[in-house]
Amino acid sequence: MNAPDTPAHILRIPFREWFGLTRAEADLLATLYLADGALVASTDLVAAAEIAPGTLAQRVASLRTALDAEGLDTERGGYRLTEGGLAECRAAIWIVGEELRLIGLRRAA
Repeated sequence: MNAPDTPAHILRIPFREWFGLTRAEADLLATLYLADGALVASTDLVAAAEIAPGTLAQRVASLRTALDAEGLDTERGGYRLTEGGLAECRAAIWIVGEELRLIGLRRAA
């Protein structure tokens, strides 16, 4: 699922639903997820989520609350998802996707 052509706005759906995030927080998480564990500069996160730079720390704190304690690493100038954080995101995508698939099957029957 970590294909570089996966639109971040599609990932916003399971991240908002599963983790209970705002749109901007889900955009941050989608950007981090698509980076597949690579460091994402703070400036890139601010641009991706279309937020004010001064609000990034607060929104990252919300992500830390939503993810397991070790799901997000902070490094000078940016953030990255750990393997645990990536696994949590993959699980959220799969579970929400499966729930949507089952709803579709029931409606089609």
